[in-house]
Amino acid sequence: MPATLTHRINMLCGADLAAFRARLCSLAQREVYADGLESAVTTMPRHPSLLTEGSSVDILGFGTCAGYGPPQLTLSVAMLLDYPRWPQEVFWDEAHAWAEAVAGHSMAVAGLSGSRENEVGKVFHYRLKVAEPAAASATFPPGRRPAGTAAVIRPSTRTANTSWTDEPAPAAPRLAASPPAPASPTTSSPSVALAPSSPGAPGAGVPAPTAR
Repeated sequence: MPATLTHRINMLCGADLAAFRARLCSLAQREVYADGLESAVTTMPRHPSLLTEGSSVDILGFGTCAGYGPPQLTLSVAMLLDYPRWPQEVFWDEAHAWAEAVAGHSMAVAGLSGSRENEVGKVFHYRLKVAEPAAASATFPPGRRPAGTAAVIRPSTRTANTSWTDEPAPAAPRLAASPPAPASPTTSSPSVALAPSSPGAPGAGVPAPTAR
């Protein structure tokens, strides 16, 4: 029954759920809590109950950030009664179906953190968890996921692509020594050699003539 009721809620209130879900997911971003902001709240328009006549459903979403760790999301679903009645006459489980409908595919209901009841109705508080994208687990090939926050990729010398293996690079082929070229019969000319000198000494780098 809860799954069927959740599907019915999505069919009847899909537009309001999608808009509220997008605002609630934005509260999971740390950028929202800049400049010392610790909490934020968003609301959804009130809807009539689908199972209990003369009652309505009021939903609020809260985001809190304590300064460390990711922000925490809390969903409050209140079943409000238009007139007093016996508790057994109210289908309180409808609140759980609304929580699942709000979560959708982008979030998950992590559990019920508490509830409170008075003469005007009952409110349920749920912990929500934002679903991680599937692409985050496919960043590295299977079996080669590095530990820590950075991965060292060693380039292969055989191809231009990077290699995930630790195989040693093949040794470069040795070049065969070429025979010396025959000396050409030319007239001798004075040879010039650089006189050794220490850096910064006067005349450093000036060629010094040698005897023929």
